[in-house]
Amino acid sequence: MTVTFYGVLDGYGPEDTMANGERFDPYAMTAATNLWPLGTRLRVCVDADCVGVTVTDRCGACSLDLSYGAFGALAPHSRGVLAAAVEVVG
Repeated sequence: MTVTFYGVLDGYGPEDTMANGERFDPYAMTAATNLWPLGTRLRVCVDADCVGVTVTDRCGACSLDLSYGAFGALAPHSRGVLAAAVEVVG
């Protein structure tokens, strides 16, 4: 079953270790969220641009925080926050 979430997302910066136990790589296609389990694969789309990310970390009050690399693939970092469509793909 495909679930699409529409919400606001932002980027997050360096953490030493993520919730999955791995060291944070700001250029990896990863995300932090409390909405889906660790390991969930998501397709995040802003307008016609899409990236695939894996949930590897948790966040406080966010809907979805993208790594520096994933956010930058969708928009300039200066935008700060983005409205996006998020689809669970695995």
